[in-house]
Amino acid sequence: KFYYFHIGRDGSYDLYLYTGANGSGAQTLVHNVTPAVRTGLNISNLLAVVVHNGTIYLYVNKQLITSVNNSIYTNGQIGVAATYDADPAEVVFSDATVWML
Repeated sequence: KFYYFHIGRDGSYDLYLYTGANGSGAQTLVHNVTPAVRTGLNISNLLAVVVHNGTIYLYVNKQLITSVNNSIYTNGQIGVAATYDADPAEVVFSDATVWML
C-alpha cells in the first residue's frame, strides 16, 4: 500500500495510489506531460515530493509540476525504483533525503 511517482523518458509523469496487497489496486491520481523532465541519455533529473496537510506536491528540477489532494496514507517508508517496458535502461539514484517538516 503506497504512492508511486513515475516519470517517463518522454517527459510524462504519473502519481498512482496502490491500495491493495502486493502492489495491486492501482488508481491514477494524476497523469500529464511536462517540459520540466529532462530527456535523453546521461541526463539527470532532480525529483522532490512534499506532503503537507493532505496535499501532495510533485517537483521536477525545482519546478512544481502538480499538486494532488489525497491523505489516504499519512506515514510510511520511502523507496526508489526503475522499470522499463521494452528497452533496458540503466538508472542511478543518489542523495535520497527525507525531511520532517
